[in-house]
Amino acid sequence: MIQVLVVVLLSISGVWCGVCGMALDCRTCLSTIDGILPCQWCTSTFKCSNSLEILSTCQAEGRVTLCYDCPLAPNAQHVYVDSFARQKALPFIAAANAKDDFTAQTCLSNNIPGTVLLKRYSLPCDLMLNECLAIIGYSPIDNAVILTFRSTDSTSQLLVEALNFMFQTTKDFQPVGGKVVAYFYDAFFALWNGGLEREMTKILQERPTANVWVFGHSLGGALASLAASWMSRHGMVHSEKLRFLSFGQPRTGNLFYAQSFDLLVPYKYRVVHQGDVVTKLPIKVPLTAFTFHHHRYETRVVVSLVTRLEIGVYIVLILMSLYLIGLILDVNYLETCTNCLVHLGGVSSGFMVKLWD
Repeated sequence: MIQVLVVVLLSISGVWCGVCGMALDCRTCLSTIDGILPCQWCTSTFKCSNSLEILSTCQAEGRVTLCYDCPLAPNAQHVYVDSFARQKALPFIAAANAKDDFTAQTCLSNNIPGTVLLKRYSLPCDLMLNECLAIIGYSPIDNAVILTFRSTDSTSQLLVEALNFMFQTTKDFQPVGGKVVAYFYDAFFALWNGGLEREMTKILQERPTANVWVFGHSLGGALASLAASWMSRHGMVHSEKLRFLSFGQPRTGNLFYAQSFDLLVPYKYRVVHQGDVVTKLPIKVPLTAFTFHHHRYETRVVVSLVTRLEIGVYIVLILMSLYLIGLILDVNYLETCTNCLVHLGGVSSGFMVKLWD
């Protein structure tokens, strides 16, 4: 009896079979079974182990159990450009959180010369009448129409979002495909059907050669994701003229939505701070068809290069810089631009592209 038990344990641990270790790439690894245990890929060691052995050899965030999450390099034509995130996306995300048109325009003018704020939409987007906001701008130097969504704006709005996350409430996002968080769905269509679609259509008809950039932070990142995929699916913009970039974006939909998004939006990056809990929400529910999943690609802030002292220095320098360029015109706006740098993902000595969820 003891001998039989030893044989079983060896088989389960992979020592007996050793099949996983023979797989040299992620997809081969995930299609292999070691004894009675499935094989999993570790992105930090580039090794394949069975699901028991990997618990002691690979950190949880580096374990790949789904083929979709196997590391995949972006197309050479759609590589991540750090200056684009810092010098183009961030000013628009800050402007979207401004209290009025004047503040938003000032923010844009001080950072992207010649940029014009074309429209600003703010509408109730949930049962508590919390408002969601989007701005549309145009940069002549880039020939780009920029659609940007504001982040969560109040404690009340945050609580409503949290309840949605808790109950895993979803809605079908057709014809894009897949299911998305119900709050994001309702918020997006409150803006889209409230005039945003009409305005975007008009602006793009007036500028038929323009590129389209879609940005957002936190809640705004999720709404930007829906907007980018929706516009691409409906032919409002050619996918090769479309760029998507978000900061601190929560999981927006299920795996089917993530796959659909990837097909519709070739240039897409989510900038995240590895310590930001928002990007880990809503939580994944294993073995369910609707579990939430990030779409590609994740650009992670390399926090190991930044000490707490350095972060403090950066905060002071950022505050001084914002003041000097005229961004700080009111206290709330200051808080928006600098609040929770971890969640914004903007303080770092460097970024790396993470090619899996």
